[in-house]
Amino acid sequence: MIIDENRQWLIDFYKEREWYQ
Repeated sequence: MIIDENRQWLIDFYKEREWYQ
């Protein structure tokens, strides 16, 4: 399973979204 990797890019994705908000 590559949940760790998916979680990593997911966290970055949401982090960027928060910055734009």
